[in-house]
Amino acid sequence: MSDAGTTALPAAVPSAAPRGARRPAGSRGLLFMFSAVVIVMLVGMATALMVYLRANELRDADQQMINLGAVLAEQTARTMQGAELVLDLIDDQIKQLDRTGADPAALHAMLSAKIAGIPQIKQATMIGPDGKVVAMSRLYPTPDLWLGDRPNFIRHRDDPSARLLVGEPVLGRLTGEWLIIVSHRIERPDGSFGGVLDIALDPAYFEAVYRSATVTEGTAITLLRDDATVLARYPREGAAIGQQLVDSVIFRQIDATNRGGAIHSVSRFSHEPRIFAPRKVEGYPLVVNPSISEAVVLTTWRRQVWFVGAAALGATAAIIMLMILLRASEARSRRQAVMLQDAVDALPEGFILYDRNDRLVLCNERFRELRARDPVSFEPGISFEEMVRLAIRTGEIVIPKGEDLEEWMRQRLEQHRSASGMILRESGGRILRISERKTSDGGIVSIHADITELKHAQADVEAARARMADWAAASNDWFWESDAAHRFTFMSEGIEKATGLNPAKLLGRRHDSARMGIAMDARGPEYLATLAARLPFRDVVVAGAQPDGRPYFVSVSGKPITDEDGGFAGYRGTGRDVTVEIQADRELARQADIFATLIENLPVGVTLVDHDLRFVAFNRPFLDIYDFEPNMLQVGDSFEKFIRYHAQRGEYGPGDIDELARPRLERALDPQPHQFERRRPNGQVVEVRRVPLPGGGFVTTYIDVSVARQRELDLEDTRARLERQAHELTEARIESEAARAAADAANRAKSLFLANMSHELRTPLNAILGFSEITREAMMGPLDARYRDYAREIHASGQYLLRLINDVLDTSKIEVDRMALHEETVDIADVVAECQRLLRDRAEERNLGFDVALPSELPALRADRLRIKQIVLNLLSNALKFTPEGGRVSVSAVVPADGGLALVIADTGIGMREEDIPVALEPFRQIENPLTRHYEGTGLGLPLAKALAELHGGTLTIASALGKGTTVTVWLPPRRLRWPPPAGEADRAAAR
Repeated sequence: MSDAGTTALPAAVPSAAPRGARRPAGSRGLLFMFSAVVIVMLVGMATALMVYLRANELRDADQQMINLGAVLAEQTARTMQGAELVLDLIDDQIKQLDRTGADPAALHAMLSAKIAGIPQIKQATMIGPDGKVVAMSRLYPTPDLWLGDRPNFIRHRDDPSARLLVGEPVLGRLTGEWLIIVSHRIERPDGSFGGVLDIALDPAYFEAVYRSATVTEGTAITLLRDDATVLARYPREGAAIGQQLVDSVIFRQIDATNRGGAIHSVSRFSHEPRIFAPRKVEGYPLVVNPSISEAVVLTTWRRQVWFVGAAALGATAAIIMLMILLRASEARSRRQAVMLQDAVDALPEGFILYDRNDRLVLCNERFRELRARDPVSFEPGISFEEMVRLAIRTGEIVIPKGEDLEEWMRQRLEQHRSASGMILRESGGRILRISERKTSDGGIVSIHADITELKHAQADVEAARARMADWAAASNDWFWESDAAHRFTFMSEGIEKATGLNPAKLLGRRHDSARMGIAMDARGPEYLATLAARLPFRDVVVAGAQPDGRPYFVSVSGKPITDEDGGFAGYRGTGRDVTVEIQADRELARQADIFATLIENLPVGVTLVDHDLRFVAFNRPFLDIYDFEPNMLQVGDSFEKFIRYHAQRGEYGPGDIDELARPRLERALDPQPHQFERRRPNGQVVEVRRVPLPGGGFVTTYIDVSVARQRELDLEDTRARLERQAHELTEARIESEAARAAADAANRAKSLFLANMSHELRTPLNAILGFSEITREAMMGPLDARYRDYAREIHASGQYLLRLINDVLDTSKIEVDRMALHEETVDIADVVAECQRLLRDRAEERNLGFDVALPSELPALRADRLRIKQIVLNLLSNALKFTPEGGRVSVSAVVPADGGLALVIADTGIGMREEDIPVALEPFRQIENPLTRHYEGTGLGLPLAKALAELHGGTLTIASALGKGTTVTVWLPPRRLRWPPPAGEADRAAAR
């Protein structure tokens, strides 16, 4: 802002019209002295102006290089962050492929896909722990290369903490191109060294970026490692990639200048003075060093020097001519004054000279342009105070609202008299920078520079910062900061929305506590180790629960910050709510598992093909239908491979492979659902149904309908016969159901009747037995022999009747499910011996052999002894009854290999046909054949024995041949056996 006026120089220079009169010597001496003083002042002013302008140009160039260095350092950091992110993504993908199994082709495809579209990455390479190249993105098949001698590989192998390294530039062994290697250590799940993953950055990419950034002639930009190794430079100017600059003066001073300074030195490449502004790339061992030639920077200054020098020389010449030509005409004096005015007018800034009385002496054209509203202020002799008040009245100077005019004037006059600079805002938005300096004679030189554009640029920067702050406040992200002890010192409001935590209550808490490590699950130890090493971290997920119990997941990133001395001062970072993403990923994984399980367990073949006609998924039934081995088709194979394989093995008949495959591939691209059947050469019929997907690709099901089609033919043949028989079957079914209903009703009535009559039948029978026993034993006195025989027959008949009734009643109980077992430990040998004693007389009467061959060591049974005895007695009675005189009946027992106990009763009796065995096992049924007609019985022995065996969880089976004999096997399950303890345990038990 301006606060002084200007006027034309001729009005400021008094005329020197001698009017023909000779000046006195004293006046001439004063004039010479005055002229000398003016010359000295002009030279001093010119010199001061040239020095000031030169310093100003160099200062602007310093700031320009510092700003350029900051921008390039940020750009380089983003490039390296992108490379680091690619390495992390590749590392994650490699771990996934390791779990599922990956071949070199899959690794090559994955590496190529990850770096596709990233111009700064030339190639990606995976190196195994033995130093041998496993896969490369550029070449496949992978060449046989050993890179175990590279420094990055050795450092990663020997130092587990070296996660990311920027190596020296190397020449590619296959391509011969310069590459900047950025490497990443691969760790196995147990933390051991698993190899190195590196990506090669193209130095030409950085040089292209630097070429676009060098908008000013004479600018050069160099990218170096922190050990002074040249990685890239534009323009080259003799610099070589890989060259070491350790002895460079610039590199030795980089730590002192990294906080925003510039260095003036001679370039070792162009051998000219340059301005350097080296800048470290934060977080990476890199340095960006922009520079500009001082000769280019001072080009404008030289022109200014020429103008100022010309003006000073012109003014000096004018004054000298004035001294020499004291009697020259006033016109010549005016011409000389005009020359001085022109020289001053050539200055790019407004120039004003005040005398010791603070009145205007001289101003230039630029100042008049700046004060065009009040031309009165240009008049020589006007005081500074008058100029300021005039500018206030004309609106050139605007007094801040609420400030007293006189107080403001007092402060401004004090500033002016102390010759200190001041910036004032004028109406119209123009801003001036006023620099004031005292002259040796007490006057003041004032330089007015228009810095409106500079201030507008600064305002734009501040507005951009405000916009960033507003965006941060409006987004779901938040910002945080901690001190050197990892205690939160700042937390923005966004965290409360995501987690429900009050930001104020988090201040002072530590973010390296064990609780934080637990909340980060598997990455907790890694996070705590990163904090201990004071390294940056990115996207660390922390889980927790809000006050209402809802879970949340947040992703936190941070980078270390340093103080002015370069010491660790804490962390600064961001956080964002990733709850939706985490929950969506988990739901997607769950649905993917369900989908995979569903696909694999479907009874039909299913395939899923993407829009590139490549298999995404298929199941085992699909492979079985087409007789494919598991390794013949893989996920990622093309659908064309599947079609051509069919054509090659003759599935589509004879012909050219391409001609056979083409129409089937075209059918696959049909956007409409379609269905067809194909008969294979082996006669198999496959039903194919294909449904296109919205995003491209299709789902296909394959069903083997060979049996169904054959069944359809068979059904067609039998349908007519079945229709003919339908009417007959309907009538037969009606009659059968009626008969079965009547039989079921009668059977249930019989069983219920017999069960209810148990008491009435047993009571009189017991009385008969009791009286007959009294008579037989002569309890009431002696009887003759005849009555004794009668009583014996009564008793025998009663026993037979009792057994018969018991069998009927037991059968009824079993049928109505009212039979209960009274379990105890049973010695099977004792039961068989008891039955043998009861039936020995009957066997001897018929001259039958009766053998019992039981093993010496048989297990005891946990069973109902009465029912086991009943089974053995019924089977032995049947065997004796149906065995002719002179035959043989035997009893044996074995323990089968499958466990349990098998009791075998065999005879050499009349036997029966195999088809009669089921009849013999039905209650109240007897076999009708000539051999059995003269044998009495109720037909309950075998059915009852079978029912009792099954009640114990066992079985009864019969093997018989007509005229040869019958073998009945009763098997009881292992859970019924009770083996005696070993001898040692028995002795110990006896001792106790």
